[in-house]
Amino acid sequence: MSTLKVGIIGCGTIFPMHAESLRRIPGVKIAAVCDIKEGRARAAAKKYGCKYYTDYRKMLALEGLDVVHVCTP
Repeated sequence: MSTLKVGIIGCGTIFPMHAESLRRIPGVKIAAVCDIKEGRARAAAKKYGCKYYTDYRKMLALEGLDVVHVCTP
């Protein structure tokens, strides 16, 4: 089984529930996160060891993701 590359759009209140759950699943890697607030995106990327973006379109175009969680209102 290959590793699934996951991206998360939105690093706000609901983000940790998704990120922590994903981190516990074998064969899943959080590859990138995105938030319009750069500081929030940067902090999330540092915590989960991945890249960060402030533009979801750029993340989708560059990362080759298998799954995307949209955690925005």
